[in-house]
Amino acid sequence: ALRLAGGAVYRGDFANGRMEGTGQYVHANGDRYFGEFRGGVPDGVGEASYSQQLDSEAALSYKGEFRGGHPHGVGALTQGASPGVTLWTGQWRHGKPVMDDSVSDSGQAQSLVKALSLGRGVP
Repeated sequence: ALRLAGGAVYRGDFANGRMEGTGQYVHANGDRYFGEFRGGVPDGVGEASYSQQLDSEAALSYKGEFRGGHPHGVGALTQGASPGVTLWTGQWRHGKPVMDDSVSDSGQAQSLVKALSLGRGVP
């Protein structure tokens, strides 16, 4: 395991001194990501769980595709213990859910985006 600045821990594959391949990243705040890394960031298929919550005590998780450290492609956001309540399933673009063929700016979508702020929990 590699301990990173700020208390984060990474376990997994490396290439050229960077996270590359399959691994698990655990941020000091409790956020977690397990899946594929490319260029030192989540990129490919993975699952993230977030300590930040949406006006409730239930945890959030996202399972699906990532690009450049953000949900991008097909994925699902759920709240609560497995199997949980699905909040959104479908296309994501640059960390935002895609609704009605455009990236939504609705209040609910903004709450989802805030909850999925991977810059907080994943490198």
